[in-house]
Amino acid sequence: MYSTRTPSSFKISYQCTVFTEPDPKLDEEVNSLLCLPVNADEILASELVNFQFFVVDCRPAEQYNSGHLSRAFHLDCGLMLQDPAQFTTASSALLAFQQSALTAKAGDEHLVFLGDGQQNSDVESNMMMAVSRFLQKHSKFISVLVGGYPSFHQDPQPEENGSKELALEPSPNKLDSIKTNLKTKSASLMTYIYNPSNQETKHIDYSKRGSKLYKNTGDVFCLEDDEDENVVNLKDLEKQSDTIHLAACQRVGETGLLSPCYLLVTTSQLVLLYPGPRPGTCLPSSSRHLSSIVKITSKKRQPEVITFKFGTSKNDEVTIFDMDRFFIPTAGKVTSVVKLQIEKLKE
Repeated sequence: MYSTRTPSSFKISYQCTVFTEPDPKLDEEVNSLLCLPVNADEILASELVNFQFFVVDCRPAEQYNSGHLSRAFHLDCGLMLQDPAQFTTASSALLAFQQSALTAKAGDEHLVFLGDGQQNSDVESNMMMAVSRFLQKHSKFISVLVGGYPSFHQDPQPEENGSKELALEPSPNKLDSIKTNLKTKSASLMTYIYNPSNQETKHIDYSKRGSKLYKNTGDVFCLEDDEDENVVNLKDLEKQSDTIHLAACQRVGETGLLSPCYLLVTTSQLVLLYPGPRPGTCLPSSSRHLSSIVKITSKKRQPEVITFKFGTSKNDEVTIFDMDRFFIPTAGKVTSVVKLQIEKLKE
């Protein structure tokens, strides 16, 4: 288990002090680690060869869009403080995406978080809070990339672990050797991995609109088109064959703030919709399978306030991983419809 689950980066740096010759300085470093560190070489080798890790990029969206690993999942860790409910939704999406990668054998259950590499920055602080959250609730196989995303663009440095022999000799890791060979043979491949879009510049001057960069291309930005693609007519939703019930309600936020919304109950899903840009329209926000609802509760003094708790149930053991609370004027009707559909799914 130690050999297969522990990153080679950690073994090379700390194996000596952990198992053979204790070093007070290194022991102090190990004790201060929130999770296991991993270096850029090992992550890159994983991307190229065996998908040993599932990478979570915690940098701001603008940095992520300017360049990232091709399979990295973007997680805005700042949402933990700004919008905890939205962060919970994003975390659930991350775990679902990771499960899909595991099924397709394009990723592993070992999560690796990376930030901007700037010590004491907000990005790094928020990332470490997210790591603590995942360690507490979701996964035991978690690492952090030393040096963050910028470390991918730096020359590899010898490991410091108190042993001159290890500092002078190249890493015995076979994956590191493969990575070095590939780097020598194909610089263009490295460019693609670091920046799949292969765009070195984000913008050019307006005066150069006639250059080859924009030749034979259409409009680059069109905000309304993307929004219109997701807009749904409420009447069309009610007419769909799998629609069971549609109710106007309000979502109760973490701070008690009420947001107008709709709950759509289909034959298998509970869908959250927000009002669209035009009257009679809506925008889908999230969808939960009815089988993931393990509890439905209400307040005695306010029976219209309904809480849906999502999780897994095995025998008599219930594990809750998320919840949503709504103020529903027709709470009795909605809850009875949801319970009925859940029972039908069990048949």
